[in-house]
Amino acid sequence: MKTFSTPPASAADADIDGYVPDDFPVHDELLDLIDDDELPEGVLDYSVLDKQFHSAYLDRYRTCRDLAVRLSEQIRQSGQAPATSLLRSHILERYRISLASSGWTAPEEAYWVTHRVALLLGWDNPAMLVRKLAH
Repeated sequence: MKTFSTPPASAADADIDGYVPDDFPVHDELLDLIDDDELPEGVLDYSVLDKQFHSAYLDRYRTCRDLAVRLSEQIRQSGQAPATSLLRSHILERYRISLASSGWTAPEEAYWVTHRVALLLGWDNPAMLVRKLAH
């Protein structure tokens, strides 16, 4: 089983000048998004690779951040925001498992998205609501 670090309990994440919060995970598959075909054969320009990686990482963060916002709005609008932490945890776990099993996100991203949903909804102890272990 893989454990994930707990993101800080702060809902204040601003996307300023391409900033990605420190709690957003990087998974190995992100490296596949880098297009090394732009480099001439035998030349390794780390500045080009760094820009490509940062661009892919920033795009991935923005997509996950937007997904967390949409999911939290959906929970609010549907009236799925239960009062008990057990029911909240169950909802977040369902979302996390669905995201991770979809193949669209890495398990680390699924954890981050569901943790972010709990923060956006203002739920107490979001790290306790979202399981820290991948199945």
